[in-house]
Amino acid sequence: MILVEKEQKCIGTGIVFYYDSVPSKINLTGKNAYITGMYVEPEYRGRGVAKEILRRVISRVSGKGYKVIMLNASDMGRPLYEKVGFQEIHGGMILHY
Repeated sequence: MILVEKEQKCIGTGIVFYYDSVPSKINLTGKNAYITGMYVEPEYRGRGVAKEILRRVISRVSGKGYKVIMLNASDMGRPLYEKVGFQEIHGGMILHY
């Protein structure tokens, strides 16, 4: 979990879960990371907080050797995820790296 605080107040979060599944064409290892709980307090949106949370989550996932990250995107979050390379799949988004 990533928490961003300002003046002792949580202003943003990002959570990642790790799980194994059957290997597939989109994930040959079957090792998955799933991002959830991406949130930034309204008064801090548009200031790069979500981008920094996402950067840290991806770095943490990469450091554990996972090559596939999945998430379900809100309409508000989709442009950020697309900017870093996530692609639409079956109602969600996926990043291979």
